[in-house]
Amino acid sequence: MDTTKREELLVAYHNVFAPNGDVKACGRLKCMALIHQCSICNPSSAKSFGNMNTGTMKISHIKEFMAEEFPEVIFCEIFLKVFDRNGALIVNPEESQPLIVSLLTMASKLDPSFASTLTPSINFDKKTQKALKVLYSKVVISK
Repeated sequence: MDTTKREELLVAYHNVFAPNGDVKACGRLKCMALIHQCSICNPSSAKSFGNMNTGTMKISHIKEFMAEEFPEVIFCEIFLKVFDRNGALIVNPEESQPLIVSLLTMASKLDPSFASTLTPSINFDKKTQKALKVLYSKVVISK
């Protein structure tokens, strides 16, 4: 995908999704534009990104595509569901295992050293949390 298409996709995505990954109240035209950009950037996909006529999005398909193309964006979204902007933990790790696994999976795409945390017993100790905060800082600064 060329640079211009990547930039247009990112703009369309951020017009629709908030920093924590929630859908904004942006209107269907922006949703239609995002569906269109996803389709342009991934024309061979067997998955539909939604209905371009109504703006009804298939959010899971869009998020999967963005995780492949822009893992740093999805990592930041998940990070902000686990930690607040100051780095304070806002979920109970025992009650939020799927979210923690998603966060560590996206982190391992950006930094392979996190792959070791994805063992059968998820390692989400203070050291791992600190390393995630450092990675988040690096990703945010590089944007």
